[in-house]
Amino acid sequence: TEDVAAEPSEKDRKKTSGIVPAKTAYKLFCENVPKQENMQQVWKETPTDVRQTYVDLAKADKARYERELESYNEEQKALELYREKKKQDQAMAFYEAHLEAQAALKKAEESGKTKKKKPTKDPSAPKRITSSYMFFAQEMRATVVEQNPEAPVTEIAKILGEMWKNLDKKKSG
Repeated sequence: TEDVAAEPSEKDRKKTSGIVPAKTAYKLFCENVPKQENMQQVWKETPTDVRQTYVDLAKADKARYERELESYNEEQKALELYREKKKQDQAMAFYEAHLEAQAALKKAEESGKTKKKKPTKDPSAPKRITSSYMFFAQEMRATVVEQNPEAPVTEIAKILGEMWKNLDKKKSG
């Protein structure tokens, strides 16, 4: 059943429907009469009553061809509807899977909102290297706090930063 639902390839689209086309009266005549050198002339010289039998056979063959073509077209329409339904079903399945994944992701996020534990630090691990600014701030903090006893910690940090900038300008300039 999966083969029926498969999309036709480019090669398959180029193939004919497999229905034998209707034959003309002349073609039927050529098939039934032994081959001669000038078949067209023989056809023209054939009596009208004999020609009429071939015309009637050609009409019957044309009716057969039209019936087969109509049946084939109905099958193709049904097959196309089947393929379209399969596509819609597949799209719906993907959509439902997407919704389920979204719900699972949301649930996982909600359950993961609990406080995450920080990884424990190794107490014997080496500390970071202290920068020159940090040495400067450690030395000068006591004097800045004495000069500004009411200032909050952020203000003291700003003052220390300004002092560091001015110190660099004096050293380099």
